[in-house]
Amino acid sequence: MKIRCRDCGHSETMNKELILTFLGGAAAGFGFWAWVSFLFAGTGFAMPLCIAIVVGGPALVAKYGDEIVEWLANKGYTCKKCNGNKWMPISEEADIELNRYKTEEAVLKNTLSEKELEIKEFLSEQNNLFSIEDLEHYFNELEQKDNTIENLLKDKEKWEVLKQSYTQTQEQVNQSFKRRFNVCYPSLIFNKRALKGIGRLNETALLKFEQKLGQLQHRSDQLVYRDKIQGTDIIEMDFNQSGRFYIQKEGASFHIVCVGDKKTQLDDLKFIKNFY
Repeated sequence: MKIRCRDCGHSETMNKELILTFLGGAAAGFGFWAWVSFLFAGTGFAMPLCIAIVVGGPALVAKYGDEIVEWLANKGYTCKKCNGNKWMPISEEADIELNRYKTEEAVLKNTLSEKELEIKEFLSEQNNLFSIEDLEHYFNELEQKDNTIENLLKDKEKWEVLKQSYTQTQEQVNQSFKRRFNVCYPSLIFNKRALKGIGRLNETALLKFEQKLGQLQHRSDQLVYRDKIQGTDIIEMDFNQSGRFYIQKEGASFHIVCVGDKKTQLDDLKFIKNFY
């Protein structure tokens, strides 16, 4: 059995050794019943649960998962990655699948970053008057047909090849995130623009962003929300100092509308006011 942090997605193996480490003690020479006795005395769990922890296996999640994570939370066991203390039980198989998604995301994001750098170098070669702000704005509006930057390019044939390669990789990144988020955050709905913004976050920013997603999914009533964007029902939220994302509440669900930072904020607000 695994336990997974609801805030950041970090997982740990839940077994007798973890409880031993948490409670403190020495396991040298422990046999089966010595382990059971130790767990029974140290945790207050019922005897069948103590035996199940020692034996292990998939039944541990289904029968006792919620009881175990409640005990860990009450004892103040914190996540090594984000210091949160909200846990969920998860099977070994499900944890492997989610980690496979994350590995795939990392590979695709790295490929996307390389293609983005290639495009920026190409655009700078075509016209060295393009500023960093111009290029950032362009990546937010890449799929628009009538674009000022594109109209100024000389080598349009090479550009079409680069753009097609980039947009295909971007779509792969979007779908990879969407698959994992549908499992981890079922009450959150991500549009295409939001997924594009998530794909451009670095590892630190992504961790902080997912902590906010975990809070929206599992304890949204405890969050402090900022003011709504004027003239809309969209709420701005922050993460990782300069990170910004925008949400729309609909019943028990939240729509994630845009994800970015201060550099994309003007474009994001323009998008919101045009479409929401």
